[in-house]
Amino acid sequence: MFLAVAKGERKLKKLFSGMMFAMLLASILAFAFDIEPAKASGTIYIRADGNVEPSTVNITTTDFVTYNFIGNIYDSIVIEKSNIVIDGNSYVIQGTQMGNAFSWSDINNVTIRNTNIRQFSCAICANRSLDNVFSGNVMAQNDYGIWLNSCSSNSISSNNITENSISGACARFDSCSNSTISGNDMNSYAVCVLLQHSTGNNVRDNNIASTHEIGMSLVSCSNNIVASNDIDSIVLTSSSSNIVSCNSMNNSDSCIALQGNSSGNDISNNNIISRNYDGVSIASCSNNSVSGNNITAAENGVWLVSCSTNNISNNNITAAENGIRLISCSQSSITGNNIIGCSLAVSLDSCSNIGVSSNVITHNLNGMFLTSCSNNSVSDNNITNNSLGVGLGSSCSSNNINGNNISSNDDIGVSFYSCFDNSVSGNSISSNGDIGVSFYSCFDNSVSGNSIVNNHVGVQLNSPYPFGDCYNNSVFDNDITNNYIGIYLGYFLCKVSGNIIYHNNFINNTSQALTSGWYNVWNLNYPLGGNYWSDYKTKYPNASEIDASGIWNTPYVTNNADMYPLNNADMYPLKAPYVIPEFSSPLVLPFFMIVTLAAVIALRRKQAKCRNNHQP
Repeated sequence: MFLAVAKGERKLKKLFSGMMFAMLLASILAFAFDIEPAKASGTIYIRADGNVEPSTVNITTTDFVTYNFIGNIYDSIVIEKSNIVIDGNSYVIQGTQMGNAFSWSDINNVTIRNTNIRQFSCAICANRSLDNVFSGNVMAQNDYGIWLNSCSSNSISSNNITENSISGACARFDSCSNSTISGNDMNSYAVCVLLQHSTGNNVRDNNIASTHEIGMSLVSCSNNIVASNDIDSIVLTSSSSNIVSCNSMNNSDSCIALQGNSSGNDISNNNIISRNYDGVSIASCSNNSVSGNNITAAENGVWLVSCSTNNISNNNITAAENGIRLISCSQSSITGNNIIGCSLAVSLDSCSNIGVSSNVITHNLNGMFLTSCSNNSVSDNNITNNSLGVGLGSSCSSNNINGNNISSNDDIGVSFYSCFDNSVSGNSISSNGDIGVSFYSCFDNSVSGNSIVNNHVGVQLNSPYPFGDCYNNSVFDNDITNNYIGIYLGYFLCKVSGNIIYHNNFINNTSQALTSGWYNVWNLNYPLGGNYWSDYKTKYPNASEIDASGIWNTPYVTNNADMYPLNNADMYPLKAPYVIPEFSSPLVLPFFMIVTLAAVIALRRKQAKCRNNHQP
């Protein structure tokens, strides 16, 4: 009946193994970047005066601006002149897996186009440079395709960069800004695109794939845009204020991962398919937004661990083991999501101050489950056609289930196990196959202002036999109508005691109330009264009203009240249905409970003497 939501910690190692590989790779390769190529024989130079040395190589120029290949080249080229265009005319520049095909430092506005670059350590390598353009090139079997350091305002477009070694990347930016990577086809054995300490770059409309499935890694980056790419995965580490949007992702591992205190990032409008693990995973991060994504995942659609102040909204999540899963998170919101066909739509474990609102949670195995959670709000959701609607277990406290439509679930609408100080208010709880609201070994919870209709059992309070108790819970101001059993207080001999049930409308239930015989309170003091029972006049045709008070003069007894009349009788049954107050404001319910608290205490003190004398 109750869902166990525990996965172990095996995921924590698997989740970021690829990411840590990328970071280790970057640190290993972070050698001094200043390009000081040795003047070995065979190196070609485009000198500052425009001349090509040696002059016999397959490069020609007529204006010292545009340099054309007229044949294949088998040496490295060092550029010492700014404001030039190198057109490879589809010829090959080929190395021996050492050195750089093109390299320069402190030179600007270099265009390299239509060149086939193969088997170098780095195809294009630039340092402290700006306004460069690399387009229409083929770069294959190099360690790095393009490696820029301290560069800005560059354009990398329409290149084909493939077959990089396991130690390299298609494109690497270190401390770069305001550059564009667009329209490229990139495939790498390791990280395909690596940005470190970079800002204001735009990575758009590329096809990006990695054999080790780290399509793009951002480390200590900010204000970059990654949009409209066909990419297998994106990892953000210690990065902030980046936009990851409108990408198409299909990966056997996690598709988007944030870690290392990444904050203020926008993950939106992506189409995400994770075949084995998570669609979006976030660990130890804050102030991020995951919104408007279409996510299909094998394990978790969206998974947050040790996070705060994140927003998960307006996503479509399907076919995951957990649609949205939060562990040890706080001050976050889950709003406006459609979650369909998951084993568990929403899972909160050891979380606090999470708002779950306005979601559509339907046709899942289970709708929502909270474990060891406190001070969370579940409001205004449509939770339908699941097995379990909402479940709270393992010492959940001070949570509020308010204003939801919880209906047509196969088993239980709202279920509590070993919980205390929670409230269920203002919900429509209908047509659930077993129980509308269930408490098992719980205390100090309240059920108020709900419409509880057409369930097998409307409200059930129970405890394990012969130990345990379900006590000090309040059931008031509810419409409990057309259930097979209106309210059920404990199976035979199970201890359910000290609960108060008042100002409810019990209408046309096959059995209005069943009890195990333990002491409970069914009314407030006169003239506040007890409950309305639709079968009252059938059971007590000779009863009369007390002094026009709206209260009948004969107590309404439940099934076991003949054995223990003081334990299970509504002493002041209402003549007419009770008008249920609106609980639209979270302040109204506490105010109303305070008003009636004095009457409840007085009544319990008055009848306390009877408790010990009338136990089964």
